[in-house]
Amino acid sequence: MLLADVSGHGPRVSKLAWRLRDLMRRHVNSISQARFVEGMNREFVELNAEGSFATAIVGTFFSITKTVELSVAGHPHPLVYRQKTGSWEIYDFAPDATMTAGHANFPLGILDSVTYEQSRLTLAPGDMLLAYTDGVTEMRIANGQLLETQGLLKLVQALDATRHEVLLKSLLAALQEQATAPVDDDLSLLLARADGSRPSLWDSVRAPFRFLRPVRDKTHLR
Repeated sequence: MLLADVSGHGPRVSKLAWRLRDLMRRHVNSISQARFVEGMNREFVELNAEGSFATAIVGTFFSITKTVELSVAGHPHPLVYRQKTGSWEIYDFAPDATMTAGHANFPLGILDSVTYEQSRLTLAPGDMLLAYTDGVTEMRIANGQLLETQGLLKLVQALDATRHEVLLKSLLAALQEQATAPVDDDLSLLLARADGSRPSLWDSVRAPFRFLRPVRDKTHLR
């Protein structure tokens, strides 16, 4: 799972976003999320002569241990849904004790010597992780106020999380109802759900060899 947001607008920023996407593809096979983000950051600093920056949240789900390894770079904290209690919460990053502490939550493209922390989140079957860009939390609502993370949490708590297949559509509709001004920033949502499945024995055997070949990109851009 990877969600990034490049600062600014226009063709120049679009070009930087494509470069960042290429860096993500190059580094995505790193098992350590912290090293993955560090590698992207170093190269992004070298490519980025215009002084822009990007925020990002990256994570890998290990179905056998039911854990997600997460790192953030200046990005809003995700929301977590617990099926057992039927409730949402803001995920508070607690660094993995085995990782070396660095500049916590530092955006990409500013300093080339930044290190990043890594956090471990357990997801039981049916639990969900909702990541989003700051275009969501900086929406203008009643009285010109910002929605902020607490407002997003309140909105998503009012939705039927058991209908996970339409949850994002329902959330977008709720956001549109709340907005009192046009959204002037990119707005992206990413929902991941643990379904309790496990990799097959054949996939487990082949897994180490996948790191020896280039990443296959099945993204369809419109």
